[in-house]
Amino acid sequence: MKRLGRKLIRTVQAIGRGLSTVPMAEPKCTGIGLALGGGFARGIAHIGVIKVLEEENLPIQFVAGTSVGALIGAAYCSGLCCDELEEIALQVRFKHFASWTLSRYGFASNQRMIGFLNRILKVKTFEELRIPLAVTATDFSTGEGVVFRSGPLVDPVRASCAYPGMFLPVKIDGRLLIDLEDRLIDLAPGQGFVVPKGVRHRTRAPERTVILMVERADIVPTGD
Repeated sequence: MKRLGRKLIRTVQAIGRGLSTVPMAEPKCTGIGLALGGGFARGIAHIGVIKVLEEENLPIQFVAGTSVGALIGAAYCSGLCCDELEEIALQVRFKHFASWTLSRYGFASNQRMIGFLNRILKVKTFEELRIPLAVTATDFSTGEGVVFRSGPLVDPVRASCAYPGMFLPVKIDGRLLIDLEDRLIDLAPGQGFVVPKGVRHRTRAPERTVILMVERADIVPTGD
């Protein structure tokens, strides 16, 4: 874990140095677009990435997340600081957000996540977030990707965290939604888009924004 932390710090510092060497004739980068993937408990590495970005004074301009990345993204964008996120991560247990059940759809329900999210989130809707956020999920029946960027926060985050086969699907607007089967977040090169695989909708990144992809514990800079 220490080696991973050092690797993340070196990577982000290198990105920061690269941004500082952009020729003066070029428009300066306006910030960082952060794409947070899944990975259950390993998603705690996302908090470390965000902390390093803040320490390097690299502003995060928008976030896209799936699974645990959606949870951490929603909490951070709602106003929680990294210290608060770390404290929650150390204290949270399965019983705080899920319970066992018997169903052909899975053997656990994340219904308890409603209360958990209502306690930790500082806002209730996407529109109130201090940083724009996109949360991804998948239609259980059709396999179609779904992106949430407006409306209530809690249920989209629950749906994005409903790992198929383990957690029951979450029903939103008559659709049963689950975590993306392929949780890797793809980036459309040179187009300023964050595109989770299998999702047709796209979240446009502001011009001159560097997009970082965090899949589990890896960090990959993309773009020119």
